[in-house]
Amino acid sequence: MPSDEGGDPESGAAAADPAAARRWRPAEDAGARRSDPDAVEVAGNRAGSDPRRSESASGIEPSTEVAPRQATARFTLASGSPRRRELLARVGIHPPVAPVEVDETPLDHETPVECVLRLARAKANASPAPVALAADTVVALDGHILGKPRDRDHADQLLRWLSGRTHRVHSAVVLRVEDRSSWDLVTTDVRFRVLLEAEIAHYLDSGEPWDKAGAYGIQGLGGAFVECIDGSYTNVVGLPLSQTLRLLRREGVWSPEDPFDPGEGAS
Repeated sequence: MPSDEGGDPESGAAAADPAAARRWRPAEDAGARRSDPDAVEVAGNRAGSDPRRSESASGIEPSTEVAPRQATARFTLASGSPRRRELLARVGIHPPVAPVEVDETPLDHETPVECVLRLARAKANASPAPVALAADTVVALDGHILGKPRDRDHADQLLRWLSGRTHRVHSAVVLRVEDRSSWDLVTTDVRFRVLLEAEIAHYLDSGEPWDKAGAYGIQGLGGAFVECIDGSYTNVVGLPLSQTLRLLRREGVWSPEDPFDPGEGAS
C-alpha cells in the first residue's frame, strides 16, 4: 500500500505506462506542494474567492463586466457526463446536451490545473452552440494526473496509490457566450482511508471504476473509501455546482428566479 510519505509509484503503473512515466513529477513534501503555484492558484478559487474571470484576445484577465440578464437565455451542455447532467437536474436545470470530442491527453510538463483549464476551454470552443457550458475534471496525486483506468490491473494500481493518502480533484468550468468566455477553477482535497485487499477486489468486481478519473466514484460505492474531504463535494462528483450556478447567473444565462423544473419522473 502506498504511504503518506509520497512514495514514487513510477515503479508500478508508471513503469508499465510510458506516457504516465513521462508525465510523472517527483513527489514533494506537503509544504512544498502548498507553495506550488498550482496549489495557490486553486486554493484561491474555493467557494469564498472571487471567481470573476474572462478570456480575451490578450489572455486571461479579471472580468469586470456582467452580461445583461436574459430571462429566456439557454445554454448547451457540451458534455456527455451523466453525472454533470444529474447535478444540474437537482436544481431544476435541464439544458440540451451536445457532447464534443477533444483529445484529452495531457501535454508534456503540463500541471493538472493547466491541463483541466485547457481541456474545458477546448470543449467550450468546440461546441457549435452559441452559448455552451463545458467542464473538465482531473484527479491528481503529487502533481501526477490519474486518468480513467485502462483495464482492471490499472484500476487496481490507481486505488492502491490513493489508499491512505490525500489527493486533489481539480475542475475547470467554462461558459462561452458567442465569442466571450468566462471560467472558474475549483479544487477539493480528498483523503482515502487505508484500503483492504478484499474491498479493492470487490470494488473492481462492481464495475464502478471504469469510466471515472482515479478509478472511483465518490457518489457511489467508492464513497466508502473516503475518510474526509476539504472543499466542494459536487466538484469530486464532476461539476462544482455552486460555482457553476454563480457563473451562469453572472452571465445572465440562469437566474434563481427561473421556474424550477424537476424534470421527468419527479413525484
